[in-house]
Amino acid sequence: MTNALNYQSNSPFLELVDQLLSLFGVFLDTDGASKKTKTEYCSDIRHFLSWVQHEPEFMQNSATTHVELVSGISSQTIEKYKKSLGDLSIPASTINRRLSALRIFFRCSVAYGWIRENPAAFVANIKKPKNYDSPPWTNLENLTPFSEHLSQSGLSKEQIQTHLVNITEFFAWFKKGSIKNI
Repeated sequence: MTNALNYQSNSPFLELVDQLLSLFGVFLDTDGASKKTKTEYCSDIRHFLSWVQHEPEFMQNSATTHVELVSGISSQTIEKYKKSLGDLSIPASTINRRLSALRIFFRCSVAYGWIRENPAAFVANIKKPKNYDSPPWTNLENLTPFSEHLSQSGLSKEQIQTHLVNITEFFAWFKKGSIKNI
């Protein structure tokens, strides 16, 4: 069985991600993060780790512990992730929130002693272009009616957030002209 982030729900990788997110959630609780922030940051970290899993340099990484997984991530990896999000025309605000989540996640990793230095500490946010006017679908608030429909369908808040982010990313990809002659 696969989920929206394209990894097997019974895979060892997902077990590592779940361990990381559980510990990260405790860290965020201790840090005083709101429930909304915790949900968004955990979703952002899940997205990043899914992306990492599909990167060629990590496909041979046979991490068996969450510590091995985290210690294999460098600032160059995070910069590459940031560029990939930009290439998909993901809104600057979404990219910057994901980078913020990564900074806090790796601060957590340092605090727990999994790594010595935060590889995200010096990864800069992207700047919004002047006079930037985002398409309406890139703002998740504009998808409120669809979000309400998903909620009425019985999906969890995390599942709804994942759907909304996926829709936003699809439209950004579509806008770039990635689909031809449909």
